Amino acid sequence: MMHEIKKTSMASDVTRHLMNDQLLARMFERQWVPKKISLEELKSHPNNTAGQALYQYYRTTKIKRIDNPYSANRFKDQQSFVHARMRETHDLLHVITGFDPDGPGEVGLAAFCLFQHRTISSTFIIFGALMENIAKGKSIDIYLEAIERGVVMANNCKLIISYQIEDWLDRQLKNVREDLGVHNHYTNTIDLA
Repeated sequence: MMHEIKKTSMASDVTRHLMNDQLLARMFERQWVPKKISLEELKSHPNNTAGQALYQYYRTTKIKRIDNPYSANRFKDQQSFVHARMRETHDLLHVITGFDPDGPGEVGLAAFCLFQHRTISSTFIIFGALMENIAKGKSIDIYLEAIERGVVMANNCKLIISYQIEDWLDRQLKNVREDLGVHNHYTNTIDLA
């Protein structure tokens, strides 16, 4: 489904919107890609760093190998670059924003991405989770709180995908959050550092 969405006019609109950001446009012009990293490398980062927090995130989610699907590729167009940035930064966005890798956390991060990137696929995640829980007669309060948190955070911080955050893994997680403007009293529910 994501491949189909990538080719729509909405995806072109998202790309145009995001490429108006000068940092992201320069990243594309330089054909910057993050260096490949392994779990062992992440494990070696000191406590309280973004790298150690990302390692703990992978342990929590039981991911045993990091796929770096785009880092070996150069991008033929802005749209493929933007799509790659969104995919590459997903796990690190969980760490930086503090959204857990569970249902409400994915919905909160989807709301964050909807307001940061204007991605249509985020609406499917949000709507699907709400409808599933309503159909099962479950409360959606925790999802609504996650959505609110994602929207507020997205509107109050910098466009995170326009920064080479993969190069910041050796920095203190709290400093990464501060530099990106992720000042949110909700942050740290996933504080794995």
